[in-house]
Amino acid sequence: MFLNLLELKRIVDACNNVSCMFYTVMDNIVALYHGIRSSSARGAHIQEKNIKSLDTDLSQIAPIRDKLTCRYNAGIFTKGDIMRVSFLLKLLTILSFALNSSAQDQAPLDLSLNLEAGSSYLCVMELNKNVVQTEGGRDQTLEHELLMSWRYDVIGTNDNGDIDLKLTYTRIKVKQDFGFQSSEYDSDSPPDYVEPAMRGHGAVVGSELGVVISRKGQIIELQGVDAMLDKMIEDLDLPDSPAKDQMIASMRSQFGEDDLRQTLEQITGFYPELPVEPGDKWTSETMVSTGLPMKVVDNYTLRSRKNGVADIDVSSVITSSPDSEGVRMGPVSIFYDITGTHTGSIEVDESTGLPIRYELDMTFSGTVIASGIPDMEPQSSPIRVDGRTVVTFTNLEDVEP
Repeated sequence: MFLNLLELKRIVDACNNVSCMFYTVMDNIVALYHGIRSSSARGAHIQEKNIKSLDTDLSQIAPIRDKLTCRYNAGIFTKGDIMRVSFLLKLLTILSFALNSSAQDQAPLDLSLNLEAGSSYLCVMELNKNVVQTEGGRDQTLEHELLMSWRYDVIGTNDNGDIDLKLTYTRIKVKQDFGFQSSEYDSDSPPDYVEPAMRGHGAVVGSELGVVISRKGQIIELQGVDAMLDKMIEDLDLPDSPAKDQMIASMRSQFGEDDLRQTLEQITGFYPELPVEPGDKWTSETMVSTGLPMKVVDNYTLRSRKNGVADIDVSSVITSSPDSEGVRMGPVSIFYDITGTHTGSIEVDESTGLPIRYELDMTFSGTVIASGIPDMEPQSSPIRVDGRTVVTFTNLEDVEP
């Protein structure tokens, strides 16, 4: 559809009245276009066949502009002039769209936390894990489900550039199924009777932690963990016994400072040290000291950037921690000789640096060695673990009234 004469006169009048601005805009567009044309990576937004066509079209902008101005001054308009204006506007639209899309990727991305004071986010972590251990030729299976959510309230930034946060537990849901016995607890709908193994979990909800985190996701300081654990132990409401001691040890392992630090850093510990572009890779190494001690080497690749979201691929190698002293349960020491992998993806909000969605599939297998059992030689048994972790962040400004 072509422009009518009134529309043409209005457009040319506008161009004529602000000719200096028009010329400057044109020059800037031409300069930006050639910058994109010279870079194949940044020119990926425009197909190669279109680049060749635009190379030709671009050279026609100045002559068309000048010809239209002369004809306007002479008061002469033709159907061809209308087509030329339509072509010029269409070309400018195409170039502007391509340039705006490409401009997002022109500068390398500095992936890091950028949280404003006063902002709040809801973080939800879901972990599903299936453990199969073979003893005496028989498989023993444990299905474990865990959901935890925290409210992240951003207090501000300190003099070192680190971010002060208040983390509040808002929900915990646990389910364990050993086949012959199962137990579960959900703080959103607690049962009338809470089994001993689940007591104490209710005390987690409402607990507040003070966290100082670097812009690269490392936990600098963690406060309030001991107070939370004391409350959980108090809520056990059990007489002193070896069973109670074992529950307390399990709680300190699962909710203690070391475990919590590693959990939080797993969520936000993927940032590269330097700015990155699509296709760039980086690596990090983590020593897990709680639960199953292991060494995890994470390999990240920035796959793409689109609409303010960075997509990252994750591929990790899991091996036994070489310096691990194993896990002690009374007089018994348990060692793990394992290998495995993590694979997954992360969608990152470029403006905040927070993962919108973090998905990670885990599988590893190996041998469990138990020693220190009275009157018995060390025992070994095969083990296999498959699991999936999903973490999401939601800006509470988008959901709260």
